[in-house]
Amino acid sequence: MDAAHERLMRDNAELRARLNSLTDELAAAKAPRQGERDAEGGIMDRFRATLRASGDMMAFVDQDYVFQAVNDVYLKAYGRSRDEIVGRTIGELLGEAAFDDVVKACLDRCLRGEEVHDEAWFRHPAFGRTYRAVTYRPVLEEDGSVGGCIVTSRDITERKLALDALTESERRYRMLFERGAEGVMLMDREMRIHEANPRALELLAFSFSDLVGRRYHDLLHPEDIRAVPVRLDAVLSGETVRIERRLKRGTGDYMPADVSATLIGESIVQLMFVDMSERKRMEDALVRARAAAEEASRVKSDFLARISHEVRTPIAGILAMTEMAAKTTDATERARYFEMLRQSGRVLLELVDDILDLSKIEAGRLELAPRVFEVRDAILEQTAPFQHLALEKGLSLAVEIGCDVPEWGRADPARLGQIVRNLLSNAIKFTEHGGVTVSVDARPASEGRGPFEPIGHCGHILHVTVRDTGIGIPDDKQHLLYKSFSQLAPALSSVRGGTGLGLAISKQLAEKMGGNLWLESRRGEGSAFHFTILLCPAARPDDAAASAAAPVRLGDLQPLRMLLVEDNELVRIYMEDMLTEAGHCCVLATDGDRMAEACASCGLPPKDGSGSLFDVVLMDVNMPGMDGLAATRLIREAGIPGLSRDIPVIAFTAYAMQGDRDRFLAAGMNAHLPKPVSSGDLARVLAEVIGCGTGISS
Repeated sequence: MDAAHERLMRDNAELRARLNSLTDELAAAKAPRQGERDAEGGIMDRFRATLRASGDMMAFVDQDYVFQAVNDVYLKAYGRSRDEIVGRTIGELLGEAAFDDVVKACLDRCLRGEEVHDEAWFRHPAFGRTYRAVTYRPVLEEDGSVGGCIVTSRDITERKLALDALTESERRYRMLFERGAEGVMLMDREMRIHEANPRALELLAFSFSDLVGRRYHDLLHPEDIRAVPVRLDAVLSGETVRIERRLKRGTGDYMPADVSATLIGESIVQLMFVDMSERKRMEDALVRARAAAEEASRVKSDFLARISHEVRTPIAGILAMTEMAAKTTDATERARYFEMLRQSGRVLLELVDDILDLSKIEAGRLELAPRVFEVRDAILEQTAPFQHLALEKGLSLAVEIGCDVPEWGRADPARLGQIVRNLLSNAIKFTEHGGVTVSVDARPASEGRGPFEPIGHCGHILHVTVRDTGIGIPDDKQHLLYKSFSQLAPALSSVRGGTGLGLAISKQLAEKMGGNLWLESRRGEGSAFHFTILLCPAARPDDAAASAAAPVRLGDLQPLRMLLVEDNELVRIYMEDMLTEAGHCCVLATDGDRMAEACASCGLPPKDGSGSLFDVVLMDVNMPGMDGLAATRLIREAGIPGLSRDIPVIAFTAYAMQGDRDRFLAAGMNAHLPKPVSSGDLARVLAEVIGCGTGISS
């Protein structure tokens, strides 16, 4: 913009010089002397010669705004002859409106003796709209009065448009500079900062006075300069250089930035940068997430390999003992093989239970079943089976229960026993010499809320410690103990067995029960695992409650008629044998589609006026054809001959997750029994369901 302005001023100065010369000639022409008319004609001839020599539009206008002389450029611009212009007023040529709006005010000032310079847009009949630089210079008479004006007009449309474009470009640049989202600094060829926009000051946490005058190098992290030196020569040669840098902030820390440097003109280096802190955080988070995912995948792969081994071991035992039992004719040997079969099945079931518990924990669906129980008996009951295991390894197993442990409490005794069993199993497994000690103590709980109910100051914190003289655990490995799918030493695990789930599950259970689980150990010096749970206050149950809580056996129930809907033949044989041996009647159907057929062919008379042939339906869920859920809905909605619409239905299935139980109950089932079913569990649920009609149990 400065260069264009300078050219315009230079051209105007040249034009004024030429006008001065013409004005002097006109003044001389007006002076009275001998032969005035002839002399005047000679001067006008010279004036007209000067007009003809000019490349600008020039005209001489008198006091009445009448053209007295015009040059050829003027005639050519309007496409008229001299006679068509000279002697006419400017208003007649340009139009009265244009004359009044643009020209008249400047002419009046000139006719009062003032030299006027103006720039304005004109509507030309041939050229259309043009922007012109016009000079009005007065011509003075001998007495000093103004006799007219010399008007010079030059087309500067191209310059005007270029200047406007440059002004607009500068305005936009200034707006971007002041309001842009990127930081911008303007520097000289020595990379010294002379200007910075508000965003740069904000990002770098500098005031304008603190930043201006600094060298760009002073803002760079020393390691970045050593790694990639500043490419100043490339920038000064016209190349745009883009790079990631750490820029020092006024607070002393460094900000990761995406920096680009460009040369503007001959001496200005423009440096633009954006803050990459958030992007770096996201990239780091993605890297960590990817590493965590890869680690989780690796750990799960290791876990699946171990779980495959753990599953195959009891299955191999089951197959081997089945074959051995089939071959032998000795009753004692056969009984021993059957006992080993039962043990292998229990091992497999415990493994499945661990996996299900872990799934429930990770899904946030693990539920507790709190009830009143005798604390000391519960601890002794869980430790008793391990006496034989310890004895087989030549270890001692001691159980110490403090006098401060309450006799009765309310919590989930099954989950308490699960934690004790996991810790005892590990202690005996990893101890070769010495022994294991289980110690139990309690202290009053502080004010707060337990997992089951408000406790105030009445509850107790039950503290259990399982201490061994085994191999111990190094400090740097202890944090791995409670990770799912993780074991400290896979080599040891291959020798001693285990899936690495026990401690992870135990810690989650302890926390779910209002406590915690932690470890004290040193390598080679044994380990002490501690856990706490909250015991809510409870009194000894009365005789009626104790009698109600006593285990129920199938044979204790009155004889019942049961319809078993089950597609698995082995389960049908097992259940029929168990129920008939206890004195109950069991009718079989292989799926939901054959329920009506089983009712019609069973030959049983109706039990009462309802027309129902049975007391209860044991319904498998996942069956070919009509599954258990659809069959239950059919019973509830339309009824089946021989089955009343309100007959109790017990879900009898291998599904064992909390969400599955909710789905079964929503379909109209009254209770849920996960497979494999023991006679005790079946008797308990039957007593609850038959006793309360449609009571819900799990």
